[in-house]
Amino acid sequence: MYLIDMASVLDGLLELYACIGIGLGLGFLLERRGVRGLVEKILTWIVINAVTPALVFTSLVKNAANIPWENLASTVVVMVVTSMGSMGIAYASLRKRKGMTGPRLGGYLLIAGWANATFFPVPVVLAVFGADFLIYPILYASTSLILRGTVATYLCIKLGANPGERISAKETARALITFPPTVAIAIALLYVLAGPPLSPELLGAIELPIARVSSWLGAATIGMFLNGVDLAKAKELKRDIPLSMAFRFALPLLIFLPLSLVLPVASDPMTVKTILLLAVLSPPAIINTLFAARFRLDKELVAMSVVVLTVLMIVLTPIILLVGSALFT
Repeated sequence: MYLIDMASVLDGLLELYACIGIGLGLGFLLERRGVRGLVEKILTWIVINAVTPALVFTSLVKNAANIPWENLASTVVVMVVTSMGSMGIAYASLRKRKGMTGPRLGGYLLIAGWANATFFPVPVVLAVFGADFLIYPILYASTSLILRGTVATYLCIKLGANPGERISAKETARALITFPPTVAIAIALLYVLAGPPLSPELLGAIELPIARVSSWLGAATIGMFLNGVDLAKAKELKRDIPLSMAFRFALPLLIFLPLSLVLPVASDPMTVKTILLLAVLSPPAIINTLFAARFRLDKELVAMSVVVLTVLMIVLTPIILLVGSALFT
């Protein structure tokens, strides 16, 4: 057992914040030229469809022999229990609230249930713990995708202003099966079972630059997204943001802490549980804004919650890492 090295934490976070700052500056310049949104979409596509799958494959193949199934199962359990639990409590507490509409309720459920499990934790994990532990936030994100493509889609249709719309099981299944990180996990598992062994040194030499690119692009994308904040709307929603904070941070934390006591983590328990804590407390997923727009939920509430809670979590990340290292040692 060991405590997190604060020097590595500070070095890693400084790099992360620098990349976010660069993305924020680029977003400002590109906004003036009217192409920030386009560039942000291109960067997101590259991270999701190219860099992350390559990182998943190299990380899983290199570390497959050293990752106990208990650790992987714990990651999936944490994602499902905290997400479903937070949404269930949010739904029960809000559905009969005076003035609560379906679209607004759906917006709160997106905030409560789906964190930024790719863009936020991956750069932090890489910077602080190293590439060997990237499989945990990636598996967490892949599990989140399955729930988003099923449960979230159903709730968005049920609560959004989309009369007559139905869930297409065929389209949902296709989206889940063809999601590039999920495909990369499947290919990596097949390779581990049937492919010729690859040198860990070779995989490590390939993995490190890919991980760096993933970290830089992910952080820069967050910075560009933050550039789109509308301060006027933030003031209008000042009474709603604290509620969003409670559903995104407080509820998942209260569910995770007792759950962490019984997780069957077989190796590196302090590191793995701290990573899972970071994933559980990540800000709302940027893609939630796309879901809100697509299904006509409360887009302003969702978008502003994503922005404000992302800024807050950037500041709180060092504290979360320190608390995790102290709690789980």
